[in-house]
Amino acid sequence: MDYPICIENAGTCLVTSSVLGREARVQFMVREPSAAPGDTGWRFMSQIDTDETLQDPSAWHVVDYNLACALEPALIGIWSFEVGSDLQLVDVDGRPQIWDTPSGQEISYETSICRPRRPPESSRDSPDRCQIGSSTSSASG
Repeated sequence: MDYPICIENAGTCLVTSSVLGREARVQFMVREPSAAPGDTGWRFMSQIDTDETLQDPSAWHVVDYNLACALEPALIGIWSFEVGSDLQLVDVDGRPQIWDTPSGQEISYETSICRPRRPPESSRDSPDRCQIGSSTSSASG
């Protein structure tokens, strides 16, 4: 899968099989302490992931953070959030919004490193839809 490099040297993250396989979109985003060199600590899960699934190591995949952003562009804006962040992605009136889970407060786009936005449906699978970088990379999925 080709994907844009939105954040240079972004590192890696963990995504569940349901996110990587595009069975469901990212809904839950948690940043833990890094588990290895290059690991951002970000963990991305979908609304269909169960507690049982999340306990299964084979359900988790190490991927480039930029690949995760290609799967869900709203993730571009949270890359620099601190360890301990616990967020949810929800659609409100067709617009993706990121909410802080513990406080129940919306995270404003001004807080993000950029303003994530959904591309038009016609370009949704295009590898050049990132607004920050211009290069692309490939990953086997």
